[in-house]
Amino acid sequence: MCRSGGESPASGLASADEQPLCQLGCNEQDPNPSAPGVFLGSGVTPDVCIMGGQTDADQDDLGDFCEKNLAFAFAPELAYWRFDDVRREPYWAARPIVDLQEVELGYLFSYYRDAGSQSYPCQLPLAPDSCHGHNGDSEAIFLTVYYNPATQHWVLDHANYSQHGDYPSYSRGSNDYPTMLYYPQHLGSYPQAWVSEGKHANYPSLRECNAGGTLQTDTCDDVDTTSQFETSPYWNIGSRAFPMIDCISSRNPSYEYYSSGRQECYWTLRDFRGWIPDSIGGAEASPYSSILGNFGF
Repeated sequence: MCRSGGESPASGLASADEQPLCQLGCNEQDPNPSAPGVFLGSGVTPDVCIMGGQTDADQDDLGDFCEKNLAFAFAPELAYWRFDDVRREPYWAARPIVDLQEVELGYLFSYYRDAGSQSYPCQLPLAPDSCHGHNGDSEAIFLTVYYNPATQHWVLDHANYSQHGDYPSYSRGSNDYPTMLYYPQHLGSYPQAWVSEGKHANYPSLRECNAGGTLQTDTCDDVDTTSQFETSPYWNIGSRAFPMIDCISSRNPSYEYYSSGRQECYWTLRDFRGWIPDSIGGAEASPYSSILGNFGF
């Protein structure tokens, strides 16, 4: 629906001379379709989104409508092997970077299990620990996007892809967007990540994937499928001060550990096991709370 006018935070009344803000269901034409990034309409601009008049359930100064639209628009595309175990229950978060009028988006994969690497070095005696699998896999991708008022587009500023506990940054530098990333739909919009087989580390290319991991134990040689990270308004975990989701049971009734009683936490500090109960034994992944904290959430 279209919301007529804009609301003043002070008065709560709509100003008659303000232009309509386009909400879900409206149609506004992209004024610069060839420019980098993505056009999300007059309802998704820094003036409206950041400390504007929108509802803000997690009270982080970024409006709910903008969080949902930005998270959907920039959800990364994943390139993976169709027979890999990439089952997951994804969640996401968004926060404003107020002074720069940017937004940071966190995509939390929440894989059920790291199956380990089957690459050649992992078949040798004394294979490195990074070859081994474990319960749960707290992989994530963080994207920072900025608004270009000249084009009215949101554009990717830099991306951080999880790679075995490291998060290398792919930045735009002097360019409008990071040129080392591949964009499946439009330059400067949502990027693609190559997912290493079994280990779920994220890379910008096949070459970097096959060179990744201890002793180059990551591989993407069999990658043959792509899909975009799944987002839903119901999977927004909110903010640390006002969490909308924290410790939660599996939401997938077809998952073998659906009713195990195990909860995974996003703000509370707890190792991530992919909803596999402690009684099963085995190692687990790093807590999402720490990962989120490292990126300012």
